[in-house]
Amino acid sequence: MNRKRFRRSSGLMISGALGRCAREALLRASLVSLMLALGASAAYSQRRVPDAATNPDAWELVQDTLYVLRWYPNDTIPRGMICASYEFTMRYDSLCEVQYDLTEWKRNGVPLRMPKWRDGRMVNAPAAYLNANNQTDTFTCKAGDTLSFFRWLHWHSLKPGQHDVDGYAALDTLAFAVELVRHDDSTRAALIDSIGALPRADPGRPYIFGSRPIMAMVAYAVPPELEGKRVFMRLLLYHRGSGPYWFIRRDATTSYLSRFMSAPWYQGYVMYYSPQGLPKLARDRAGASNIGARLQVVGDGPGARSVRIRFQGAPPGISTSILVTDVSGQNVFYPMMWAPGIEGETELPYRFTQSGAYLIALIYQDRIQEVVRWNVTN
Repeated sequence: MNRKRFRRSSGLMISGALGRCAREALLRASLVSLMLALGASAAYSQRRVPDAATNPDAWELVQDTLYVLRWYPNDTIPRGMICASYEFTMRYDSLCEVQYDLTEWKRNGVPLRMPKWRDGRMVNAPAAYLNANNQTDTFTCKAGDTLSFFRWLHWHSLKPGQHDVDGYAALDTLAFAVELVRHDDSTRAALIDSIGALPRADPGRPYIFGSRPIMAMVAYAVPPELEGKRVFMRLLLYHRGSGPYWFIRRDATTSYLSRFMSAPWYQGYVMYYSPQGLPKLARDRAGASNIGARLQVVGDGPGARSVRIRFQGAPPGISTSILVTDVSGQNVFYPMMWAPGIEGETELPYRFTQSGAYLIALIYQDRIQEVVRWNVTN
């Protein structure tokens, strides 16, 4: 039998808001480490660690030759949810630590291999270097494939005794974007997700920009035009500002991190960090049409949920954003956030999750240029 490498679950940097879920993940990590060190655990009533040859279901393959021990036979973690992950950290001296976690990277529910992932490795390097190494293996697309992943932007204050959720501080604009890339020429086939936060010198509530809330299970349906194309998914990092620091990447293993989305405190986070300024301006400027001079929404039919947002990019040196909000301003998403260097007409796929009336705004830097409306009835 091949010798197996073992790894405990990732230690998470977690504020008090996470409660029991975080402690469960940390307890799992401690138990697995203890069992591997001692050969048996009192928590398992002196039972021996299950042998992989006779009890293969007791172990889960993470990637390549790395296996982890499950709480066999009554594990509450579904199979396929113990996954390789990237954890990116930006630390600002003694002010604040900002972290972005990306895990559960899958195609049609099957984990995708991350060729530059090495369990336990930490790298502190320029964003350009990390961006060239944050990707999945290449695969051939089929129309209707579902590409999915879980990502989470979170932070905590480094000041002694402070765990306030409003303790965000950063010298830079920090942004994270996941894209689908053509293998042949390394050009972007689709922007799947983006999120980020503006600089803040004094600790306080962060100014969040993104296509989804700070914690999201992202799913992308491959369109017909990508049928048969060889592609891979890649994460891009950005930090723009006066900060002298680089991101730290840690390659780790997570245990069903996306389950946090069902926790009661999650909806509180979503409502607390939903920006209201730009959505209010969008409502004030909204018309009744889905077509403008520089922005239009096109669907497969009236009221369709899956649409294509077509827009003109900003002039050189100015960033472009697309904002989507319902007419009440309670659900706010940024399918494209602070994207530089977009020239000419660009098309962005987007899918509305439920019926209703929505506003789509084209933003150059921080100014709304145009607003159109789309009513989802299907």
